[in-house]
Amino acid sequence: MLEVYRAASPVGPWNPHATAPVAADMFSRVVELGGRLLRLGRPCGDGRCGAPAAFEITLSHQSYEQRQLPSQLLSHSRQLAAWDGAGHTYMDLVQLGHGRWLAVATGSSGPDRLAATTVLFLLLGRLWQAVACFVVVLVLLNAAPRLALLQRLLARTLTVAIAVLVSGAAAFQGVHHALVPFWRPIQQLHGADGRYSKFTLMVMSYDKRLDSLKYYVQHYSQCPSVGEVLVVWNKGVPPVPQELGSHVPVRVRVEKENSMNNRYKPDPEIRFRAVLSLDDDIMMPCSDVELGFATWRQHPDKIVGFYPRLITEGSDGRLGYNWEDSTVRQGQYNALLTGAAFLDSRTAFALYWAEKVAPARQLVDELVNCDDLLMNWVIANASLGNNATLVGSKDMRRGHLGSSSSRATARDGGDAALMFVRPERRFDISYLSGVGLSHSPSRFQRQAEQCLASFVEIFGHNPLRSRRFDWGSYRPPYCGWPATHALGCFYL
Repeated sequence: MLEVYRAASPVGPWNPHATAPVAADMFSRVVELGGRLLRLGRPCGDGRCGAPAAFEITLSHQSYEQRQLPSQLLSHSRQLAAWDGAGHTYMDLVQLGHGRWLAVATGSSGPDRLAATTVLFLLLGRLWQAVACFVVVLVLLNAAPRLALLQRLLARTLTVAIAVLVSGAAAFQGVHHALVPFWRPIQQLHGADGRYSKFTLMVMSYDKRLDSLKYYVQHYSQCPSVGEVLVVWNKGVPPVPQELGSHVPVRVRVEKENSMNNRYKPDPEIRFRAVLSLDDDIMMPCSDVELGFATWRQHPDKIVGFYPRLITEGSDGRLGYNWEDSTVRQGQYNALLTGAAFLDSRTAFALYWAEKVAPARQLVDELVNCDDLLMNWVIANASLGNNATLVGSKDMRRGHLGSSSSRATARDGGDAALMFVRPERRFDISYLSGVGLSHSPSRFQRQAEQCLASFVEIFGHNPLRSRRFDWGSYRPPYCGWPATHALGCFYL
């Protein structure tokens, strides 16, 4: 809260102002500019605070009012600096002269694993010292018949305490290792031919997922190459874009019907050619998103994604759907889930909504499933139909192109219309809500294989071409227990 005081002189006495405290989570001094009083802060309401902004103050003896001014502060620091741009508590303005101003903000860095581990071991050492001193006192007092019993009890207690602390330290290290890519600063952006660009982040959502959507927008809008967020709203009262806490412009496109096909509708208002279609229950660090974007910019005619699948043909000629664990074990893939994939908005959406694809889109509506398989089908079919010359992927390493240490790769399959990028981390949080078709793997697989059979009839053939995984210096994901078909593999 921001408390306001008034005085007749700078030396006081200062008395509380008649106005109530003002909601604020960041403070700065008041600056006079052209007869106007300005301060920096973050607009707060309903327990949330927005991005840093400038406010004009109207002050009298009885009232204090502030009005937010159009401004864009600290937008350049979206996960580029080595501190948490959302964690600042104080800002200040300094006039440099010649119409130039300098804004200074405090910040906080991500948790230090070494420091946290040191604290844990210091606590363990203090506990050991306390127990040891207690045992020494008992021995010196020689409390005869009960001494042996107390010593055994202390020994067991100490063993349990040490086990708990060691397990806690190990658990902390594991959680830190899993989450550190989310707060680690991006040291270098991935350019294409020395140039940088932006993309549209597209998410399809509805009213029951509004809470996860807000967190989703706040997280991904910090990624440096995100130029705008498009929310395809399928059901319920649409959100107000300003309430999503985005660092970039947000547009909510309200659909008349609840359909999985809405995700790929041609939209002339999309600002960028590259579109990252990403479900609101998938969390990845910005570094993975940036690497995927750089890969797509090298191969814009392909689907570039993070969830591989393999469609195989059985002895009876029927197509089978393989989950990620089976796909990884077989060492190849020929489909990517487009709930986490880069697409070319100029060509992919038009192909998906072509008149000849109408029967397949109708099946997607009937089953409320298979939109990602259909997108793979139309892109692969188009790549074969127009005799496009497609080349295999270049090896990529974090921050460098053309390296032999690869995370985005595939051997063979130079004519395949897709490319998998190995994420450093990838979490599906839909299992925390229980909302999602893939939570019933058997039902999902039956419907997927029904779609595959129908697609063969509609298109006349199976256009999918396989690529082999090449993990390079990165190890394959862990696909053992407790990884399941629906849960997918763990990338650590």
